[in-house]
Amino acid sequence: IRQNRIIHNGQWSGVSLLGSDTHGSSFNVIADSLILDNNVPMFDDNGTPIDKRDIGIAVEGPGATNNQILRNTLSGSGTDGIQVFPGCSQGYNVSGGCPGTVANDNNLIANNTVTANGFGLPLNGALGDGIALLSMGPPVVKIPTHNTVRNNTTNGNQRNGISLGGGDGQELSMDAWTTGGENYGCLISADPDNPVVDTPNLCGVTDNTVSDNSSAGNGIDGIYIGPKSDRNTVFGNTTDRNGKDGIGIGLAVRYGEGQLPVVDAAGHLVTVPGSGAQDNRLDHNAGRGSARWDGADETPGRGANRWGTRPSRHHQPALRALTAGMS
Repeated sequence: IRQNRIIHNGQWSGVSLLGSDTHGSSFNVIADSLILDNNVPMFDDNGTPIDKRDIGIAVEGPGATNNQILRNTLSGSGTDGIQVFPGCSQGYNVSGGCPGTVANDNNLIANNTVTANGFGLPLNGALGDGIALLSMGPPVVKIPTHNTVRNNTTNGNQRNGISLGGGDGQELSMDAWTTGGENYGCLISADPDNPVVDTPNLCGVTDNTVSDNSSAGNGIDGIYIGPKSDRNTVFGNTTDRNGKDGIGIGLAVRYGEGQLPVVDAAGHLVTVPGSGAQDNRLDHNAGRGSARWDGADETPGRGANRWGTRPSRHHQPALRALTAGMS
């Protein structure tokens, strides 16, 4: 799919790579195309926008592997500019497993310009990232692994420029067998009879590589690593002037009745114990001017993730890490 103009489609996506139980849409190239304003919302009977789902390029699968998304310009998508989905042939709200399902792995997303996505109507609908590798649903779903996000420009998106596993401290529903929309950290418990135990059964994205990207001016983080998104490699990126952190590693946020976040007596969000990401390697990144930190790691305990920096005249040197509340 080369040199196309793919404009104002909906309600789902501009380009979608689909699949079946075992054989997905694989070994495709989507390149050198303008993919703009794919932001048609879902409407109620009165014509009022009630939901938004549009994605510029959706690697849905299951089994969508070894695809290349190269040198495209994506802007104005209702939610994410580019999204790699988890996969399950039975859908996300399942308890019996996904027999034969192949994950959406080994895809290359490189040299794209992904800007101003996530602003479709209604604005309080699903949030949008520039590029997202997504984890959601019960732990039986097949989560994206071994994907490469390289040398992209991801500026000015509603939530994060690049998201591994979900948005800004992902929510976990009190209902163990529904995803609740934004529960990209998956589930609190795999036991439907005891859905609120404090041993989370999380499933972030793992073993992916994010390198040499520029991610500036996004609403939350330049690069976000969500709960239980382990063993990812993030190096050589520049993350300037983002709304929260340049690079952030966050905890899952507890959600309760009505899918509302739980807060403590001081008004702080309640996070889920044990939900941090581990064994990620973050080296030779640079960033300046983000609203909170150039780098933030909220995973309790020292040494869970490896952080390194590169000196630069043009960037303040510290990718500062928060560990158990310490800066």
